[in-house]
Amino acid sequence: MIHIVDSPLSVPRFRRAQNLSLSRAVVVLTVGAMSCVSLAQTGAIIAPAITPIPNTIKTASSISASDVTVINEFVSNVATSLASTDPVVQSRARDVLVAAARVDGSASKASADYLWEYAAAVDKAVFPLVRNPSMRVRLNAAIVAAHVTADAPSQSSRLQRSVEAMLRHETDPAVLLWALKAVQPIVGQSLLSPKTQFPNANPLVNAIVEKCATVSTGPIIEEAYEAVTLNWQARGKQIVPPIYQTVIPAVQSMMRTRIDQYKKGVPDEPILDANYGLRFLTDATVLPLETREQKLQTVQLLHDLTAVAATRAASATSRPGKEELILLLQRASGFLQVVADHEKAPPATVAAMKGLAQLQASTSPQVILDASRTALAALRSIPSLSNLAPAPVASTTTSLSAP
Repeated sequence: MIHIVDSPLSVPRFRRAQNLSLSRAVVVLTVGAMSCVSLAQTGAIIAPAITPIPNTIKTASSISASDVTVINEFVSNVATSLASTDPVVQSRARDVLVAAARVDGSASKASADYLWEYAAAVDKAVFPLVRNPSMRVRLNAAIVAAHVTADAPSQSSRLQRSVEAMLRHETDPAVLLWALKAVQPIVGQSLLSPKTQFPNANPLVNAIVEKCATVSTGPIIEEAYEAVTLNWQARGKQIVPPIYQTVIPAVQSMMRTRIDQYKKGVPDEPILDANYGLRFLTDATVLPLETREQKLQTVQLLHDLTAVAATRAASATSRPGKEELILLLQRASGFLQVVADHEKAPPATVAAMKGLAQLQASTSPQVILDASRTALAALRSIPSLSNLAPAPVASTTTSLSAP
């Protein structure tokens, strides 16, 4: 079962976008109700005549044509209730569709062949709901998609059509959040094809980057970062170099969009850019795979983020906001040192970057700015990085941006 929880890479939430809090509460409550309702109970509420898919089909090592018919008819009949005007009927239909991917509550007991056909049936049923005028209908469709792709990651590509359409067309933050959860297993599967292992060649990665250019809400950005960084630290050698080289430009593009938002304010949850963007791009596995141009872009992003974050931290009026920016700067210090080591900078250069790590929420604005300028001057003193461009200039406003 998917719940909205903090990532291991995240710090405690200093600030949540107000326009998402109610939607997130609704999502957690509706999905949490699933644990209290059995498949038999939910089936009886939406349509007593619908017969559940037998476990003999769910566990079959080979799915026959007649089995496919049973699966398709079941999903189609239940999915009709997702578009009901009755919220109870909608939520029960959602619960049934999620539960049907499992055997006795466990997806691991269902056969690969069954999940392959079931995911395809769900895609066929959910796709027409992507543009439904009712946000609740779209939300339940996205929740179903997220659960099925999580339960059947190896078969998740069968839902690519619906999930990609959600990413491209959805504007409601709660629905988009679940669409991004749904896309994460699919991205990993789609990148297994050599045809999509080139920058800008993967439509799902492209859709994520394009969507992130229009939003800055923290939870959504975090899901997007998780999708494009592929949970790389846990997957290790499962990710081959061409896959990394496909997503590196996407992560850089997302970071550039976020940095540009500092010109007018502070984007929601700025620590995400350190925990995901910078951590990924400067990782010991990823950085050596970047082209020289990409490495320069990564360093430029690190340089610019450090500069604008320091400016915002120095002018912050709220302690929680300042604390998160200071934490970002502390982590930026470590990433700067990684780059300096990679470029074989002398010890004195590395030492000059450590001042950022000593900053605290109580540090004066001038000391914050001085530490940033010293660290970035040291970075630019490295011969191979001497041509870095000036950082963006942050305006005097300190308003937050969280569209």
